Amino acid sequence: MTRIGATLSGMERSLLNRLAEANAEATICSLRIATGQKINHPADDPSTFVRLSGLQARLSNVQTTMSNVTATESMVSQAQSTIDEVNLVDDTEETVRLAYYQDLASNAVAGLYILRQQRASIVALIQQLAGLS
Repeated sequence: MTRIGATLSGMERSLLNRLAEANAEATICSLRIATGQKINHPADDPSTFVRLSGLQARLSNVQTTMSNVTATESMVSQAQSTIDEVNLVDDTEETVRLAYYQDLASNAVAGLYILRQQRASIVALIQQLAGLS
């Protein structure tokens, strides 16, 4: 006949310990599934955890570097755009300046032509007055 009592036999105690171990393992497996990582704590695998920590630090450095490179590319692009605008303004100013000087030269040539015509008229008038023609 079986006895009912408050004490646990060795077999019952062993079964309860195994059940607790299985629950702990199930909790660890659930954590691994939830995080997607095989190693979540140093106790899972100390040497791999150290390597993993080093790789995560390197990954963080690479991500920071990539972010800096992207920011630098953006600044270089903005600087190039500004340089292009300045060159456009310089080219426009040069074009306006060149047109101004061409206009001045054209006016000077026209004025010179008028002065030559007037000189020829004056010379003709002087010759006429002097009776040379």
